[in-house]
Amino acid sequence: MEDRNMIVETIKVFNRSSAQSAKDQQKHKEGHEYLSIIMHAGSQSSSNNNSENPIAFEIVSNKPHICHQIEYLMRNKLNNILVVVERKYASKMESTIKQGISVNTNDLELEIVALQDEEESANVLSLLQDKIDRDFIVMNGETLTDLSLDTFINVHQTTENSASILLKDVNFSIKQKGNYDIFGLSSWTEKRFEDSTPSKRLVFKATNIESENMDLTIRPSLLRRCNNLKIRTDVSSVGVYLFKYWILKLVCDIEEDHDISILSIEDDLLPFLAKHQFKQKLHKYIQKSVHESRFDIGDEDIQEKFDLIMNPSKKVSKDLIKIGVYIEKNQLQSKQGHQQTK
Repeated sequence: MEDRNMIVETIKVFNRSSAQSAKDQQKHKEGHEYLSIIMHAGSQSSSNNNSENPIAFEIVSNKPHICHQIEYLMRNKLNNILVVVERKYASKMESTIKQGISVNTNDLELEIVALQDEEESANVLSLLQDKIDRDFIVMNGETLTDLSLDTFINVHQTTENSASILLKDVNFSIKQKGNYDIFGLSSWTEKRFEDSTPSKRLVFKATNIESENMDLTIRPSLLRRCNNLKIRTDVSSVGVYLFKYWILKLVCDIEEDHDISILSIEDDLLPFLAKHQFKQKLHKYIQKSVHESRFDIGDEDIQEKFDLIMNPSKKVSKDLIKIGVYIEKNQLQSKQGHQQTK
C-alpha cells in the first residue's frame, strides 16, 4: 500500500437507533451481519473516464446511481454501509444521499469515508483496516443489479468460502470487441458439502490481452486438485465480492512483510488468492515469526487457520483458503439496461 493516500474525513450520514445497534452487534457476534463497502474512490467510478463526472451522481431512473446502490443493499438486509469517495466529492455525496434515499432509514448505519485521492480497490481495503471488524461485502462503484444476494451469501457461507465473486452469464457471440476476462473454474465440491449447494472454485483469472501477450500456465500440482477445470469466457464479473474478515488481515500482513503489490480486488487480490489457495502454495508467503496476536482474531475456526499457516508442516484435511464463484443465470440487470434521464 502506498503511503501517499489516507483517510482525511469521515461523515456519519445515518445513525441507527441504539436498540437497533445492539441487535447489529448481536448479529455480528453470530456472523449474520456483513459490513458493506461501496467503492467510489477509484478511476472505475468515473463516467466515461471523466473524473469530473462521477458515476455516483448520475441519474438513473430518476434517482442518483449511489442511492440505487444503497437501497439495493438495504433490500438485501445489509444496513451497515461504508461509502468510499475522494475528499473533493464528500460533501456532494452526503447531500446526494440524504436527498435521494426514498426508503425508511431507521435501520441504516451509513458512513462516508473520504480519501485524499482516488485509490485502487484493494488499497482501499488496506486503508479501511480499522473500520472493517467483521466479514464484509464489496460493491464496485459502477455496479447496478437487481439480483437478490440471498443465494450468493448462502452459498458463500454453506461452502465456507474465504472469498467469493459473483459472475453473470454473457452472450459471447454479441460481446463487444475489446478487453474481456478469462476465468478458470473448477466444479469440484468437498465431500462434506456434496448434499448441499455444489460450488465452483476460481482457479485462475486473466484477460484476453494477457493471453495474447504471454502463455497462461497452470501448475500440475494445482491441476491435480481440480475437477472438471473449464476455461470460461462466457461469464463476466458483476462487481460484487464477499470476504471473510481474516482474509484482509492476512493480505495486509503479506503486503507488509513481502515485496508483493496487490492493488485491485479483481485484477490482483482474487487471482493471487486463487493461485495460492492451497496450503503448500500459500505458506511460503507467510513469515513464520509473525505472531498470531497481530491478527486480533478470537474465532476458533480462524485461529485454527492461522495455526495451520504458521505451521506449514501440519497435515490438514480441508483446504486452507477457498475462492468460490457463484454464477447468476440471466437475472442481472446491468447499468446499461437502465433507462437514464438527465
